[in-house]
Amino acid sequence: MRKEWEEQHKDCELTYVWGFDLKERDRAERTIEANPQAAHEFPLIEKNLSKEEVHGLFEWTFAFARPLMYDLGYPNNNCIGCIKGGMGYWNRIRKDFPEVFI
Repeated sequence: MRKEWEEQHKDCELTYVWGFDLKERDRAERTIEANPQAAHEFPLIEKNLSKEEVHGLFEWTFAFARPLMYDLGYPNNNCIGCIKGGMGYWNRIRKDFPEVFI
């Protein structure tokens, strides 16, 4: 869906902001290589932060709650029913959000 949207909006300057943390530097590099049509920002990597450190900030810094998917035990805050999810992700989604499978 993202690629389709990009195709329809070729005249837009795109910047994707990713939530990859300092342990995902290689993943960030692969993302840049695989998606040269847009600019990319990795604020957690730039600030040398882990996801755990950022999650700890929610108690003290932010005026909004941490995304529910983390509280449910998911390692990322992907959309429910993310097409890039693997078998383990989809098995959890099937149990936690059965309406996605209707």
